[in-house]
Amino acid sequence: MQKLGRLLQRLAAPFRHAPIVAALLLVGLAFGRDAVAWVSLTQQRQALDRQLEQIASERAHLAKLEDKFKNNPVYVEDLIRSTFKVAAPGEIVIPLSSSKDLSPRYPWEDR
Repeated sequence: MQKLGRLLQRLAAPFRHAPIVAALLLVGLAFGRDAVAWVSLTQQRQALDRQLEQIASERAHLAKLEDKFKNNPVYVEDLIRSTFKVAAPGEIVIPLSSSKDLSPRYPWEDR
């Protein structure tokens, strides 16, 4: 009788996780599409959150530039002089030649 019991235990051992596997398969079949959709929406939300952070950073930078333009007349004057090569009346401009262009791509950008 003991031999029969051991034999049954050995035969049943591979199937002891069968109820768990069956339950997981049923859950997968029932919610599989919804789970895939949820993962996709989560990834889209993360991408949109990153875009929102970039836009907020750019907006803060533009707000600083706006403040410079509105509240710093010396900055605006220097910007106009450097961009359009304008001199004040009676001012003598001495052009300097340089092998390197040290000016920023846009005059309002900081280096």
